[in-house]
Amino acid sequence: MGLRFPIYLDYHASTPVDPRALEAMLPYFTEHFGNAASRTHAYGWKADDAVEAARRQVASLIGASAREVVFTSGATESNNLAIKGVAHARRERGTHVVTIATEHKAVLDSCKRLAHEAFDVTVLGVRPDGLVDLDRLRDAITDRTVLVSVMTANNEIGVLQPIAEIGAIAKEKGILFHTDAVQTVGKIPVLVAALGAVHVPLWSIELPFLFRDYAHAERVFEGQAHEAALIVERVRTAQQSYVADGQGVAYWMGKLDDTRAALARASTLGPRSAGRRS
Repeated sequence: MGLRFPIYLDYHASTPVDPRALEAMLPYFTEHFGNAASRTHAYGWKADDAVEAARRQVASLIGASAREVVFTSGATESNNLAIKGVAHARRERGTHVVTIATEHKAVLDSCKRLAHEAFDVTVLGVRPDGLVDLDRLRDAITDRTVLVSVMTANNEIGVLQPIAEIGAIAKEKGILFHTDAVQTVGKIPVLVAALGAVHVPLWSIELPFLFRDYAHAERVFEGQAHEAALIVERVRTAQQSYVADGQGVAYWMGKLDDTRAALARASTLGPRSAGRRS
């Protein structure tokens, strides 16, 4: 009798590569191997066209502008950049961050790092139903608060936090709101433009049904690593050398996109329409 593997029920953590993603990626491992940041030859142009097409597809999926989509090495990096970047960029305004106890490790560990750097971090518990108490959240915000981070959908208990209401509170208080929406995109409708009206300027997303994670960067980033994108709506974050040397302002990280990873993220969202340079 052959080896029998257990039934796999951990698709929120990692999935097999979708055949469509694999098909889209393969040419960029072989003949189209150029660096998208190389602007002086056709190999770089081809890669850049592919990355920008992928960026437009991801933006279309979530109702964002393509210029707001920044590809990162993973959801961990997206969370790190958003939380640490905002905290340090706005340090003169305040040193207080609010999150909840059921967040992903990447968020909680980023907040722990800030606590070691003299930031005040409030970690709120949740109600028996897994949702954050909005009154407690409002009360936790002080005149020194610069950021609230609450995930959209929990990867373990499946609850959907009231993101629109949290965003409205953040807007009322004049602070930024980041949400880890990794477990949301592809499962429930997400429209960044619509929710942007109630002040949700920073999103971390992942498209796990498109590809499997292959990066592991715990030496650099707090938390576990997965492929993802950071959606930045007109918000600049500070450069942090402990995140990654040379990355600088998160808003401009799209200039360093990896072609193969970008295509993997976008390949099953719809027909690709990469343009040609004359």
